[in-house]
Amino acid sequence: MKTKTENYTPGPWAAEYAGKDTIKVFKTSDKRRVATVKVTVSTRRLDEADSKLISAVPELLEALELLLDMVEGIDGFDPSTGQYGCSAMRFAQYAIEKATGKAVE
Repeated sequence: MKTKTENYTPGPWAAEYAGKDTIKVFKTSDKRRVATVKVTVSTRRLDEADSKLISAVPELLEALELLLDMVEGIDGFDPSTGQYGCSAMRFAQYAIEKATGKAVE
């Protein structure tokens, strides 16, 4: 695989309340805002969970890329097609491509 390209703000990111109805997701090193989650009374728990998931994205993407690189020679990677033989690995590859803007929807 080894095609890591950062088309996003590198992590780590964190999330915290920025007022009673807003959660901001930001880069921890310089506090640059990455995303804003609007919180409503009826969806507060879901909004909090979403903001935690959003803040974990850079680390999740990096971990998935590292795992694919580790198993490249083990799991039937076909260099001629750029695809994995295992459906879980193909799904992981698709998720990375989607996150980096390379997936064909």
